[in-house]
Amino acid sequence: MKIKTISRKGWPRIISGKEFVSGKTYDDFDGVLALFYMEQVRMPLVKMMGGHTIVIADNDYYWMQFGPRERHYWLTAMYNRKREIVQWYFDITFRNELDSPEGPRFYDLYLDVAVTGEGRYFLLDEDELLAAYRSGEFGKEVYDMAYRTAYDIIRRLSGREEELYRYTESHFRELLLEAGWK
Repeated sequence: MKIKTISRKGWPRIISGKEFVSGKTYDDFDGVLALFYMEQVRMPLVKMMGGHTIVIADNDYYWMQFGPRERHYWLTAMYNRKREIVQWYFDITFRNELDSPEGPRFYDLYLDVAVTGEGRYFLLDEDELLAAYRSGEFGKEVYDMAYRTAYDIIRRLSGREEELYRYTESHFRELLLEAGWK
């Protein structure tokens, strides 16, 4: 399993940027929230999804991360330079460690769910999950849990994209203010 941290410092793509990890407690979210601003990148990060090109990292883009306590996902909401949602990206996780000495982090199970700003859903990296399972990195129970979590996210959000938008948008605006960013 890959261990990923909330910090994007040291990401080679980034020339300059800043990050903010909130210390607040939220009534509607039990976990950690962070905001990363990409002031300048070496090159945009572009993905093809369903025949469409989506830019998910570029100059003046933002990534807001939700690291929930006792859940098997980690959400990154990606915003363009106009502060419009581009994509919601759910990493399916084995475990989230919010109080780690290295900072908040998660154990990535490779499987991901992407939801575009237009509400299209994509289940990603199934091949990586299967390869890790076949290599003995984890057992059938964890493999099945990854799929259950991914399908649960899709089932719960399908048709409720506007609610997801409002929820993440309110936290995005709040973090911008809390961080003291324009």
